[in-house]
Amino acid sequence: MKISTISELIKADDGFVPEAIKATVDKVYEVREGEGKNGTWKLQPGVIREGEDTMRVVFSGRQTYESLMLEGTEIYSRSSRKKDGTLMGMKVSDNEYNGKVTKELSIYKFADVSFGDEDSGPAIVDFAQEAKP
Repeated sequence: MKISTISELIKADDGFVPEAIKATVDKVYEVREGEGKNGTWKLQPGVIREGEDTMRVVFSGRQTYESLMLEGTEIYSRSSRKKDGTLMGMKVSDNEYNGKVTKELSIYKFADVSFGDEDSGPAIVDFAQEAKP
């Protein structure tokens, strides 16, 4: 399994779906919820870090995460596979704000996510939801 680094994700093409990522949670922000043309939506932005590299992350359609419990912990996320073998659950996107384009990693409900080190103590595990056919 290929675990992508933040450095690799920053250089990735718009729409790239990583198989897995591992980083440190730098910041978790408040949840935003609303209604759209496709129904209700829920987003929780944050920042992940690996060495000197940082990247905005957006948890989409997932449970609400408490910033005090997660900031400074390790995050590990793994995409799921569709029936045809392609990956789903995470996606790198170009995010334009005030004329500047940065990379953003969306982690959807179809990816497994864990926070903390399961081998050395308590961890929070948020398993992927099964995709509807």
